[in-house]
Amino acid sequence: MANEELRSGIPYFSHLKMTVIPTESRTRTNYVTQEGQPIDQIGTDLPGIEVEITPYVGDVVKSKPVPFRFPSKAFLQNELTGLQADPQQSANATALAAILANTDISWIEDLLTAAGLPGLNVLWTDIFSDVLDMFSNFNEEQNSGGGIPVAFKIMQWDARFPFEGSKSLTLKVGAFTQGIPTPEVYTLNFEDQATRDARLAREQQMATAVETLTTRLATAPDNEKPQIQMQIDQLNREIAMNSAVERGLLTDVLNKPSVKSSLPTLLIAILADRKAKMWPDLDMPMVTAKLIDRLTALMG
Repeated sequence: MANEELRSGIPYFSHLKMTVIPTESRTRTNYVTQEGQPIDQIGTDLPGIEVEITPYVGDVVKSKPVPFRFPSKAFLQNELTGLQADPQQSANATALAAILANTDISWIEDLLTAAGLPGLNVLWTDIFSDVLDMFSNFNEEQNSGGGIPVAFKIMQWDARFPFEGSKSLTLKVGAFTQGIPTPEVYTLNFEDQATRDARLAREQQMATAVETLTTRLATAPDNEKPQIQMQIDQLNREIAMNSAVERGLLTDVLNKPSVKSSLPTLLIAILADRKAKMWPDLDMPMVTAKLIDRLTALMG
């Protein structure tokens, strides 16, 4: 008797990360400092696209997300040229040359070309100015002319779309000043409407609580006032912390014409690549229809 039963899982893209310029990454570990602070493992995300595909059997039964990476061949070829120019890097150059010769690797350049999409350095750059203008500190109208030129560049888009939870997007932006090769990196955050509604409701609850506690403080016995004041201070700190983080709305990015047209094309191309190399029985018309339905719902 067989000890397994096969069922069909519909692929769902729960995570998409597109790195244009090498970007520092942090992964939480299980270790903490002596002070109890979590320790992160610091690495570098290289140019390319990473996705996690979660297979869903029905609406709630799922398997673990399957990660895939489509690295940039052009970036690695440029790195190889630099290594080959240094005799001390011959071993690293040989190793990198072997990677570049690996025919099993799906390169992002090939994927984008097959999908009829622009290159990694061009994809979604047409919306970059509009996205920056959504944030007051980066708004062109408020920061134009008369100062030192600062060039802002897309470093990384990181979208998380858990089927059951809050959807989010972070955009890491590099601020480059002439003569300084290393950028200052800023993160712009975008939230979905449900998350925004819940956050605003929580902020209103805290503001109401502060008003109520302030009224109580005026007439409370002296021995109760320190505790009430502590509660007020804690709520005010949380309100100030929330107000300090400017957030955009996810759908304002997803509904930009170039994103709305190219994102489904990109994801379908990834599925086609996986069908060719890993899942030969994937029913492309069926999974494409499911993908379009979910993207339509996501984009509102």
